[in-house]
Amino acid sequence: MKKYMIILIMCCLTLVSSTCENGNDTHYYIIIQNQSDKDIDMCSRSYIPFENLCALIPEAVIKANSKFEFQPFNSSIEKSMETSSVLELYFINNRQAQGFYDCDSIYIKNDILAYYTLTLDDLRRMNWTVVYPLEE
Repeated sequence: MKKYMIILIMCCLTLVSSTCENGNDTHYYIIIQNQSDKDIDMCSRSYIPFENLCALIPEAVIKANSKFEFQPFNSSIEKSMETSSVLELYFINNRQAQGFYDCDSIYIKNDILAYYTLTLDDLRRMNWTVVYPLEE
């Protein structure tokens, strides 16, 4: 009986360790660096697909010449972006529009300073740091 219990415990430990994310290659945060001399609103886009409705969800107001640690997903970025292939970030001057509206009017209803569409490879290449305005 003791032998079966040890085997059961070993199987459980093997199962748990094989499903855990590797801590060294797992990221939960992206550094957003505002290198401008103005405060900016950073938003992500929420979308209702069948109605072509969008809303810009405020994530943070990033002070001039400062950094912000942004957690875009509840799980790791790598795991989350397996199903969501891009991360869309909008940098806005003085966000005004509230609620859902036609997706085509995002630029009409908001003073968008920059729009970034980032893949997992982009984030890795950028060393998990997004800079506004883009460095050229």
